[in-house]
Amino acid sequence: MSPLKRLAIRSFAWGAGCGLALAVVLGAIVFYEQRPKGWDVQALRVKHTEARPLTWVNEKDEVLDDVSSGVTFTVDVENTTGDDLTLSRSLTTMGQTRGSHSLHGSFLKVSADYFLPAGHVTTVSLDAELCTPDTPPQQCFDSFFKEDENIVILDESHKYEILIPIPVLTLSPASKHRAKLVQIR
Repeated sequence: MSPLKRLAIRSFAWGAGCGLALAVVLGAIVFYEQRPKGWDVQALRVKHTEARPLTWVNEKDEVLDDVSSGVTFTVDVENTTGDDLTLSRSLTTMGQTRGSHSLHGSFLKVSADYFLPAGHVTTVSLDAELCTPDTPPQQCFDSFFKEDENIVILDESHKYEILIPIPVLTLSPASKHRAKLVQIR
């Protein structure tokens, strides 16, 4: 075989090998970038949680009529990231069942959009209308949260997961049947 032909075959083999190696490396990079990203449970951490009964009322002719009752969760959330974030009221909120850790729908919703500056703690509220106004607050709370260990807020755009432990319901000392917190429609 002539030296020129041998050089051409070696050059072709070397080029094909390098091209194949480059294609494998690029394929691995694309696969790595496109794989599903896991949920980050450390970026937004809960520092304190409190649950209180809440009554919704309508104001009619300067008289407040009880419409429904429910619960409000007040949660202190620490933003441990280096970025300022906004928790939107449209985020997915779920309950996590004790024992099986399975997720299910929750009536709790983030009550407003909340700005969370980087490295700071912000108080966030979640509310839900759950029961009739004559239902005792503890009974209402237990019927919706007794089997749960956490409330989970999922921010799909950033892949952040906020685990909120279910606290004990804080009742006003004056009455075990009336909530002090009232929300007027």
